[in-house]
Formats: sequence, C-alpha cells, structure tokens
Amino acid sequence: MFGTRKTWDIGHALCLQELWNKDLSLDANLVEFLMSDEDDSSFLSLPAAAFLQRRSLTAERTDPNTRSQQPLIQDKVCQLQTCIHSEEIAHHLTGGGVQKLQEEQLSTKPTGVQVRSDRFSCPEEEQLVGQLRTQVEELEEKLFNQTQELERLRSELGATDLEKQLERLVVENERLKQELNSCRSSEFQKLDVAAGTCSCSRCPHRQEVEVLRREMSYQENRAQLREQHLAEVEQELRKETCRVEGLQEHLDESRRRQREVEHKLRLQLQDCEEQLAKQAAAPPRVR
Repeated sequence: MFGTRKTWDIGHALCLQELWNKDLSLDANLVEFLMSDEDDSSFLSLPAAAFLQRRSLTAERTDPNTRSQQPLIQDKVCQLQTCIHSEEIAHHLTGGGVQKLQEEQLSTKPTGVQVRSDRFSCPEEEQLVGQLRTQVEELEEKLFNQTQELERLRSELGATDLEKQLERLVVENERLKQELNSCRSSEFQKLDVAAGTCSCSRCPHRQEVEVLRREMSYQENRAQLREQHLAEVEQELRKETCRVEGLQEHLDESRRRQREVEHKLRLQLQDCEEQLAKQAAAPPRVR
C-alpha cells in the first residue's frame, strides 16, 4: 500500500518544540542524518519542505520585526506535530483494519444488518447506530412480553378452564332438567293415583304427596340457581373472550408496527453504511 520513500525517523529526531526553544536551525547535514530509506511502519513521511520552512522560521525569529508573530509560528509548529501524530495513528489503523473488520462481521448478531463499527469516523454516526439498536431491542422485548402476557391469559387466567367449566355446567343443567321433568311426571301420576284411591285427609298417601311437592319445589329452586350460575359463567366467559381478542389485536398491531420500524431502521443503517463506505473510499483531506 505504501511505497518506499524518504521517511522521518521520530526516534532520532529532536522535538520541533525543543529545536524552537534552543533556536537550532536544520542545516543540510542534519537533514540528511534525520532522513532514512527504511520502509518501517514506525516512521512517518515528512516532506523536505518542512526543513526549509524551519530555516525561514529561524530567520524570521532573529528579525526583530517578526518577534510579535512568535505565537502564530508556535501554533503552526504544534499543528505540524499533530499532523505527524495523526498520520502515525492512521498508518497503524490501516494495517490491522481489514482483519478487525472481518472479526467484527463474524461476531455480529444475525439481525439482518451488519454494521462495521471500525469505519465510524464521526461520533454522531456511532450515536445514531446505537440509538437504532436500542430501539430494535426495546421493540423485541415489548413483543416478547406481550406474547407471554397472552399465553398467561390463555393458561393461568383460565380462558380454557372457563370453557370446560361451561361445558360441564351445560351438561349438568340438561341432566337436572331431565330429572325435574321425570320427577314432575312421576309426582303427577302419584297424585292422580292418590286422589283417586284415597279421600281421607289423614291418609298417609296425602302426607307423602306433600313431601314430594316440597322436594319438587326444592329441585326447581336448585335448577334456577344452576341456571343463574350458568348465566354468570357465560357472561364472564364473554368478558374474558373479548379481553383476549383485544390483546390479540393489540399484539398484531404491535407486530405490524415493529415490522415497520425494523424496516425503517434497516434503511437508515444501510444509508449510514453507504455514507461510511463513501467516506472510507474518498481520499483523505489534507489540512
């Protein structure tokens, strides 16, 4: 990627600020001593124009008219040191960037979109991607909680148990109605027989008829209570059914909104990746 060229050996060179403080100018011999032909990643390229600028800066410093511009010159020296340090960091990152990107792509969760975080050159883009991931995780958590709530309502709150109980009550109610009808028919037959065979007020058959009438009234009251209880259970079942249907609709709506949000997030992430790829492919701007 980098060709063989003259490089600045930081290990052998004095700090530019120290050269400035000591008022040392770089002559031709010192420049040749500081230049090397080694192609090492620890060396940074520095054009020879920098040494010529140092000569001009030293000459200007000896001039009394330029002493008022010393802060500006020192700022330029600091900026030059910052650029050298930035080039060194960029060179080290360029060497291991591809391998690091492959490792991050392999370790990325299968969410359908892979984000190459080592290409993020702006804190705002990193913050945006983090917010998008947080929103996706929150939506997945909400969907999971709503699914658990629906299952709990179907099992623990007894939507299925109420249906079974209702079926048992309906069967029992039909059985009681049949028993009541058979009891009534048998009682009426006994009353007719007793009335036809006995006319005495103290006849034991008449007493038996009274007992049977009380038993029949008790069975009728019991059947009415059963019917009331059955109506209450049916009403409760309708309420629970409506509640479950409402939760199901809410769950479907939440899933639909989640799909829409995930689609938007995927588009935004793709746009961010395209922008980052363009920025990575663009030549670096020289400051």
